[in-house]
Amino acid sequence: MGQKLQEVLLQIRAAAAGPEDDQLFMAAEAGECLERALADPVELTKTSLRFAEVAHELGCSRVYGASDLGQRLAGAAIALSGNGLKDHTAGMDGQAVLIVDGLLVTGTQVASAARKARRDGAASVCAAVVASFEPDFTRLKQFADQVIVLEG
Repeated sequence: MGQKLQEVLLQIRAAAAGPEDDQLFMAAEAGECLERALADPVELTKTSLRFAEVAHELGCSRVYGASDLGQRLAGAAIALSGNGLKDHTAGMDGQAVLIVDGLLVTGTQVASAARKARRDGAASVCAAVVASFEPDFTRLKQFADQVIVLEG
């Protein structure tokens, strides 16, 4: 990860460790910083390649973005994978799907995308995010078989 993205990840870690009353505000601010960092083509490429690697490691052949940023990351991962990945809409019956997103705060977007993927016929659903405010993925485990955080 490049310098810009590393700085954003440090900001996210500090915000997650901060006072609970400030966390949602700080999460929104961190999400905006993450969006700006991933607007850099080099950062977007590096991060999307990592998502493609995670998809292959988990045996996922489909990728689905949980948000606007997630869709951008998913599209880049598909484009960079050399036909190794396909979009979630290309028929998921019996396929493993990786839900991708930028910043996991409450998990609502990832959970919603995972439910949709299962309704569309996905055999298994995993999720991967760039960074997370959520230290415990217990609630998400009812929607996704596995949750991966790329930061670090």
